[in-house]
Amino acid sequence: ITLVNPLDYESEQSYRLTVQVRDQGENSLACFVTIDISIVDENDNCPQAFITFVNPLINNSIIFIIENTPIGDILAHISISDRDSGLNGELSYRIEQGEDLIGI
Repeated sequence: ITLVNPLDYESEQSYRLTVQVRDQGENSLACFVTIDISIVDENDNCPQAFITFVNPLINNSIIFIIENTPIGDILAHISISDRDSGLNGELSYRIEQGEDLIGI
């Protein structure tokens, strides 16, 4: 059994093959063997982030915040996802700059 096309865990996680074995004798006899194949996911997808700004005063990725905005106001909703499975699909995030002003 050889692989003839690439595999993609996100498209198909398993395959079931049925192989027929037949002898060449007179009154040929056959048997069948079932092979189950499970695909192991690889870390082949980048995480994706989607941002929805609450404040309508936005310009592309810049958000304008009014100076007297109350502490705790929600500025944006961020959703993240990764199509990989297991640990490869578990995500974490952090603010790299500006963490003294903005929290998650």
